[in-house]
Amino acid sequence: MTTESLHIKLSELIKSERKITHEILLCIQQIDQTKAYAELGYPSLFEYLVKEQKYSEGAAQRRISSARLLRELPEIEKKVQEGNLNLTQLSKLATATKQDQKATGKKVSTEQKREILEQMENKTGFETEQLLNQNFECNLKPKKEITPRKQTYELHLNLTPEQYEKLKKAQSWLSHVVHDGGFADIIEVLCDKLIQKKEGKASRKPTAATAVKLTENNQGPRDELGATAAPAVQNPKRRTALPISLQRLIYQRAQACCEYVSATGHRCRSRYQTQLDHIVPVAKGGGNKPANLRVLCRTHNLSEARTWGLR
Repeated sequence: MTTESLHIKLSELIKSERKITHEILLCIQQIDQTKAYAELGYPSLFEYLVKEQKYSEGAAQRRISSARLLRELPEIEKKVQEGNLNLTQLSKLATATKQDQKATGKKVSTEQKREILEQMENKTGFETEQLLNQNFECNLKPKKEITPRKQTYELHLNLTPEQYEKLKKAQSWLSHVVHDGGFADIIEVLCDKLIQKKEGKASRKPTAATAVKLTENNQGPRDELGATAAPAVQNPKRRTALPISLQRLIYQRAQACCEYVSATGHRCRSRYQTQLDHIVPVAKGGGNKPANLRVLCRTHNLSEARTWGLR
């Protein structure tokens, strides 16, 4: 095969690849909007793409970010197909806007995103990062010069597998109130609760532990680890609080994992924001017997409620 024919063949394949990538993004959009991943037994779109479709974590997140941006700005579809914009650029824009919103408390407008994407066309990765750093209150990569920032400490730990699993389990139990919490946030919550217990006073500044206390005051019954029963649904049937001993029994039986099983036999097993759920809802005549109780993650609890017409 000559150089010219190789070039032509590769160009045609790349065009086909971009077209297929666009179709994949549209499919991901639909799965995201309909939450079809829940019916397939997964607690999130990200986990579905990684575990079921075998994407790497980075590839999955790029496609999710790109699909959502395409839904917001459908006019950029042609630019993606032509290669003027790529998934990495769209993902970086999504990351930058999320960080900026977290730092400033202000949502980035669709019009601002549109203007930045126009400037981003045909730029390299480095040029894209420069452009985003100029437009937002955050940097995708740290600058070389030292900038003043809040003092932090870097801590390196060597954990046994058992210790690591305990830390992960604590992270799962606290996911109701520390939604995106890393290990530093989880350690802070656990330390604050111990200090409050021993010293009988709260921390001076609001922390994640304060959020735990507020949530305990405003939500239904919790066990000692912070897990909740499924939120009550307004209905003529009176919902009674589940005894802590019964809650503990159901969680132990489920190994503290979501018990939802898809039609294909896939069990979710998520530990994120788990809740006790009535298989037959109280509103439909279900009771509090162990056989009618199970553990579901928040995604599948809401999905089941919609199935019963309660959401």
